[in-house]
Amino acid sequence: MVDLKIDIPKQFFEEEERWGHKIDRQMKEVWAIELDLYAELKRVCDKHGLRLAANAGTILGAVRHKGFIPWDDDLDFMMPREDYEVLCKVAADEFKHPYFFENFHVDPHFVYGDAKLLNLDTTGYENPYLTKHGIFIDIFPLDAYIDDEQLFEQQWSEAVKLFSQYQRVMTCNRMDYCMEKGASLPRKMVRLLYYLKFKLTGTKVGGAYQKKLFAKFEEVCQRYNDRNDIPYIGELSFLQKNDRSLKTDYDHLVMMDFEFTKMPIPPHYDEYLKMKYGNYMEPVKTGFAMHTFKVLDTGRPFAEVLKEKGIQYD
Repeated sequence: MVDLKIDIPKQFFEEEERWGHKIDRQMKEVWAIELDLYAELKRVCDKHGLRLAANAGTILGAVRHKGFIPWDDDLDFMMPREDYEVLCKVAADEFKHPYFFENFHVDPHFVYGDAKLLNLDTTGYENPYLTKHGIFIDIFPLDAYIDDEQLFEQQWSEAVKLFSQYQRVMTCNRMDYCMEKGASLPRKMVRLLYYLKFKLTGTKVGGAYQKKLFAKFEEVCQRYNDRNDIPYIGELSFLQKNDRSLKTDYDHLVMMDFEFTKMPIPPHYDEYLKMKYGNYMEPVKTGFAMHTFKVLDTGRPFAEVLKEKGIQYD
């Protein structure tokens, strides 16, 4: 495994069984790398006074397991939009190799509305469209979640449409995607038509048209951010509907035990987890819920590993 900045108890890497699931050495190494990424992210956030909280399954893991969910392999975080924007601005100066902060503004092949912090001395090959492939953690910006069903549905539909158009520019610029094995003939034909359209109009990945679409997408997500009467914020940039928390919670985060460290979570975590998972203290998963890593290596850089395996990436 790669060298990490954080101190990790030796017994942490021992294989064990939790809640009926065996956790092997490789999973423990992935967890350790992600906790090191979290420590680096928290360092930068603390330095700049930015609010950072665990998100989704990471909150559930902290509350129910005092650490990772035994069948899960990721760490997710969320930040109010204004804090997230500051993080994006300081990232290039703050995160030094092997840490790498990635979002659309860094990589036009990025296929998400959030950001990732990666360890480039590792390999986590999950999505062939990306240009970096290290083991990572996710960071989601939070925008005002309006408590008006009709206005929210309109906003959400606009966001979905714009994001789909943005992704189409990236995917349909690749012939391998257009002719993807397993896709139906009608789907291949539609993709091919977009491919020809983009070639004829000069629409490229990272070009003006794609940048305009992403800017509009972010504008729609932030539509109600200036309204002080909206108590909730949520993951609109990740196109989540039932994922919101109180805006005021981010001024009163609590630290909860998580493996051998502590994790910041919203104080009204019970309300949040019930909304997202229902009876969250009863586990519902029966197998591992891992990222779909096609290639995983906790000890070598992705460029070296993928080259060795003959995998082409942008």
